[in-house]
Amino acid sequence: WKNGQQSGNGIFTYKSGTQLNGKFYNGVPSFGTEIYVDKWSGDKYIGNFKNWEREGQGTYLYKNGDKHVGQWKNGKKHGSGIFTTRNKTKKGTWENGKFMYGEADKIN
Repeated sequence: WKNGQQSGNGIFTYKSGTQLNGKFYNGVPSFGTEIYVDKWSGDKYIGNFKNWEREGQGTYLYKNGDKHVGQWKNGKKHGSGIFTTRNKTKKGTWENGKFMYGEADKIN
């Protein structure tokens, strides 16, 4: 803690039980791992944060094995990224959480 705010490495637990283990500056996270326990239980995000939202480069791991590696803005996929499932890979650009354009490769 510094000046009454979380600073440096630490763990923050939300009311839902979700935990953010990361680096804090002036009471807000800048980088870390968020492990979800509510309706997204089993999912995990590793990456950058801004104002408590996923922002910048990060990886989201879904409990079903799917994975998104790419850019985030305001907690949503935004910018270039790669979304991989067991059967398909999408490489392209997302805007406000939606796939806009790019390539989709069927793996099997």
